[in-house]
Amino acid sequence: MSSTVTVTGKATDQGTSGASAAEVVSVKYQVPNLPSLTTLQPVDTFDGAGSFSFVFSTAGYSGSLSIVIQAEDKNGRTRNENLVLLADADGPVLTIDHPN
Repeated sequence: MSSTVTVTGKATDQGTSGASAAEVVSVKYQVPNLPSLTTLQPVDTFDGAGSFSFVFSTAGYSGSLSIVIQAEDKNGRTRNENLVLLADADGPVLTIDHPN
């Protein structure tokens, strides 16, 4: 796994008002596997159109990761999504064609 992970996405709220991203007031994340990120953290960037991004370090960690992303609307309702990044213990396969 890379020593940093970048996550980008979009949070929208299309409830009964028919409104869009303007109804979302915050996006937060946590990575329970990493001791420094076990509680919800604000994302690095979040714009009025709902786009968000965040970056975190995985230096010293080699297992699979679970990332929880939470959006909150103006009424205080929240929605969580879980993203799982699986560790690849085997790495890439390398084949040499030439010279034999």
